[in-house]
Amino acid sequence: MKRIMFIALIMGMAFISGCSDENEVIVSDRISEALPQMLAYDDVCSIYIKNDEIKKAMYEPNEGCYLGAYILSDRRVNYSISDFENAVKKEHCFYTYHITDEGKFPLIWLMECISKKKTPMFILDAKITEDMTKIEKFADSLAEYNVPIFLEINTYKDGYEKEEYVNFFRMASDTVKRKASNVAVIWGSEISKVYDAMRYYPGDEYVDWVGLTMYEKIGSDNTIERYSAEIEYFYQNFQYKKPVFISGLGVSHYTSYGHIYQNKNAAKEIKRLYNEIAVRYPRIKAVSYMDFNAFETDTHREEKDDFCLTDAAEILQAYRESIKNKRFISSLHKNEELKSQRIKTTFIGYMTGEGAYIPAEAVNTLWGISMQESYVAIVGDEKCYSADHLAKRLGKKASIENGDITID
Repeated sequence: MKRIMFIALIMGMAFISGCSDENEVIVSDRISEALPQMLAYDDVCSIYIKNDEIKKAMYEPNEGCYLGAYILSDRRVNYSISDFENAVKKEHCFYTYHITDEGKFPLIWLMECISKKKTPMFILDAKITEDMTKIEKFADSLAEYNVPIFLEINTYKDGYEKEEYVNFFRMASDTVKRKASNVAVIWGSEISKVYDAMRYYPGDEYVDWVGLTMYEKIGSDNTIERYSAEIEYFYQNFQYKKPVFISGLGVSHYTSYGHIYQNKNAAKEIKRLYNEIAVRYPRIKAVSYMDFNAFETDTHREEKDDFCLTDAAEILQAYRESIKNKRFISSLHKNEELKSQRIKTTFIGYMTGEGAYIPAEAVNTLWGISMQESYVAIVGDEKCYSADHLAKRLGKKASIENGDITID
């Protein structure tokens, strides 16, 4: 009887021990599957990758953004390059001249640019109804001076069919390139019309740079208009194709609409815009501030805005501080080799206390690889992977700069 009880006791202990071991394994598996690492995030960030297959555009720098300005309506600096640069405390790479329908070729201005080693940038108004004579004469004039020149052909899109506009621009571009090989051609759009303007893009072979003009005015709600979504749309459409040239940027600090002053907010906005250009949009390779007061230049318009840098100390100081960033360069890079370019993806990542994390959807779309589940975390209700582990898996490096992730 004692022997039977002893055997039963041993079997019972084995049964209990086996059940305990089995339950522990099952519970452990279920916990690991049901409860991946949960992380709170401090901020969202952009995800950048490197691309070494982008074709270099004419006069495009490998890194950096050419600094430029339009100053020919600013009497406070005597319309002078030297006086303007003394005021803003930094040399600029290029200066802008807008040739309207009645404008003559600005020989004296061009010679001033050449003598001061500044790159001329022309905005040429051209009507589709005109023949190529005006374009041909202008191209002949530019070809006489064997220096790098930027030319934006500002052809009116309103009222014309897509085919009519595209054909005219292609003819104009061909004419310029045939006659003046020293000229880089810019096709551009106003920021408020970027969604519609994409239909009028003439094609990569007819364009060296893509341009964007952007004037932020004070609205009826007393705030300064912003075009963040429009910039993002334009940039994402072109960053793989062409460098972006902001051929006209202005922020209003006074408007006749309600006689509103916004010096403090305008100063902040100038800083924000130039910071965004410097750190968020690496293929914006040139920016020109339009330094003018519409009260002095557009006397026939009923509503006017003041974009001048030099008529308010707060605005001038904001510009000085903004252009100190080393990415804004003061000289043209003519023969520089274009290396791999930093590309802004459409995905966002997360900055957490344990580092940067990238959503699984971005990993699958951008790299098409699978990751070990041990690296998974739930961040912002999304399945994400550690950026460091992803980079190691790809044989690359993950870097954090200005709050953004780059996998290189």
